[in-house]
Amino acid sequence: TNKPNLALPRIVCIFDEYADFMAEKEIRKELESSIKRLGAKARAAGIHLIIATQRPDANVVTPIIRSNLPGRIALRTASEADSKIIFGGSNSEAAYLLGKGDLLYQKGSKLERLQSLFAERIILP
Repeated sequence: TNKPNLALPRIVCIFDEYADFMAEKEIRKELESSIKRLGAKARAAGIHLIIATQRPDANVVTPIIRSNLPGRIALRTASEADSKIIFGGSNSEAAYLLGKGDLLYQKGSKLERLQSLFAERIILP
């Protein structure tokens, strides 16, 4: 029997500069609630949620949001406190990364140090 492939396409939802969105008091609660619901249902629906910010803050990256993000990546942070916010505990290692793509990846309790692509500068034609 030839069954059609009914697999859903993967969807990647990216929130860049998430802290800026959360700074808007008028939409903050609604946005956090929507991301909480999306994060809770996303994996089963083939949706990958990426939240990025240059300013991790405990009031922005709340425990509710962190609990719906099973994997976390940190490049070098400005402080130990920023690293602890990203990883939700006592891990301050991201503050001591080398920069230039040196990063930490955490999934569950497993923490790995990795190297990402790094471009010194981008030249557009």
